[in-house]
Amino acid sequence: QRSPFIFAENYGNLVSSRQVVILDNLKPEISWNIGTSIVKEFGKSNIVFDVYRTNFQNQTVIDAEHKSYLYFYNLEGRSFTNSAQIELNLVPNSRWELKFAYRYLQVKQTLGKPFDQKVLLDKMYVNRDRVLMNAAYALPYDKWKFDITFQWNGKRRIPELKDGFDHNSYLSMPIVYAPAFLNINTQITKTFIKWDAYLGIENLGNFTQKDPILNPLKPFEENFDAGMAWGPIVGRIIYVGIRYKIK
Repeated sequence: QRSPFIFAENYGNLVSSRQVVILDNLKPEISWNIGTSIVKEFGKSNIVFDVYRTNFQNQTVIDAEHKSYLYFYNLEGRSFTNSAQIELNLVPNSRWELKFAYRYLQVKQTLGKPFDQKVLLDKMYVNRDRVLMNAAYALPYDKWKFDITFQWNGKRRIPELKDGFDHNSYLSMPIVYAPAFLNINTQITKTFIKWDAYLGIENLGNFTQKDPILNPLKPFEENFDAGMAWGPIVGRIIYVGIRYKIK
């Protein structure tokens, strides 16, 4: 059980012109969790498999489907999460470290209470699939170290806020997904006796979300919303730095 702090936990949704509506006397959230983890080690390498299931008896629903309102209410219907992850960590020798991981996440909850409807939908902004690959290599005595990470983020459901359909019906609401995207980060480090120098690049592919803020020039009008970010909003970043070692 837990007591939700709706404003502290959802401050990103409040940066908008939406009217906040609390439909119920919000009750504590209650959930049941079951899962297992299996680890197989071989030398310095290992493989890990996790699978978990969460069922909610009660949940505070944050409903941002309507473009003018942000609703909070107690769950009426089903809400559950299924998650599975497999992770392979390889250490072929003292110079190489490799990691491969895949995570599957299915998060569904029942929406529609503001208009006396019950529709089981994917939770917004939660991507179902995620792939991670990391490779780290070091020359003898760690004189040079190289690291690169690939992170693929699958598509995720986002609200449809355009005009042209009935915003008061969850049954006829179009289902819209943000596209999947790949994020690449890399870093090179030169090691000296007492300090390190490093050069890195974040978001190597320079992928950014277009128009993360709706109607940004008119923050007091109905369509202003800065809580719609689902991907990177900053492009490629190149950085350098030094790290000094203190005994």
